[in-house]
Amino acid sequence: MVGVRAVSGVLFLGLSVGFNLTIGLHSERKAFNRAFSYVDFIKTTINKLKIKVKNSNVLVQSLSGGNQQKVLLGRYI
Repeated sequence: MVGVRAVSGVLFLGLSVGFNLTIGLHSERKAFNRAFSYVDFIKTTINKLKIKVKNSNVLVQSLSGGNQQKVLLGRYI
């Protein structure tokens, strides 16, 4: 069964945690930057929300539903 988030397109399941956390920041910049330029933001968000992930390059699709929700929340805070 495909999760609601996958169907609605809210998360980019085939992309990294870091990319998903910073995608909202890209729209605020004139030039599209890759997620690696936001290393401090990514580390802080992962720690603050206690996202259980080995590193920020892990694909969102490999996370539990709860950790996927934390990634989504991290994008908006």
